[in-house]
Order: sequence, then C-alpha cells, then structure tokens
Amino acid sequence: MPHLIIESTASLASSIVKDLHDLVGKQETVSLSSVKTRLYSPLLSFCGDESSQDHTAITLKLLPGRSQNLKEQIASNLFDKASQLIQKGTISVEIIDLGVYKK
Repeated sequence: MPHLIIESTASLASSIVKDLHDLVGKQETVSLSSVKTRLYSPLLSFCGDESSQDHTAITLKLLPGRSQNLKEQIASNLFDKASQLIQKGTISVEIIDLGVYKK
C-alpha cells in the first residue's frame, strides 16, 4: 500500500526510481509487492531565489500505525539513498500518514 511519490526537476534515470522503490520495499513493516511508485517532473519550478536549481521532493504515504521512530528511520534511509543516487540539487523526504484510504 505505500505510495512513493517523487517530484524532481532533475532528469532522473529509471534505475534511480527503481532503486528508491526497492529500498521502500525493504523497510520494516513494508512489503515490496505493495509499494506503488510514481515520478513527476514539474513544468515549472522555483527553489529559493534560484529558478534553475534542481530539487527533488520525495513523499512516502503510509497507512497509520507505525511508530514515529520507524517513520524517522525510513525517512533517513530514503534520504541517504537518494543523496547517493542524485548528485545535483537539494533533496527532501516527507513521510505522511494516510487518512481514509480505499483501493
């Protein structure tokens, strides 16, 4: 069920997205078979006062019930892996608990 959403002004290779997808699937309480990953590239983006600076925002949406410590660990793991794979621009990671969810 986890939804990994990557928004990036940088041109990310599919192998980078797949590596992040696989990393989420290896986290405690997560099954790779349930991870859904999407990549979006904005048509227009600004970061601070530099309109050309690349940035990548990673959001992971999870069903509620995981401890704050576990969510912080998952965020750190995602940030560290993304920092290794994405060499330019800034990176942010946010973990969000979903409210009502149906599939």
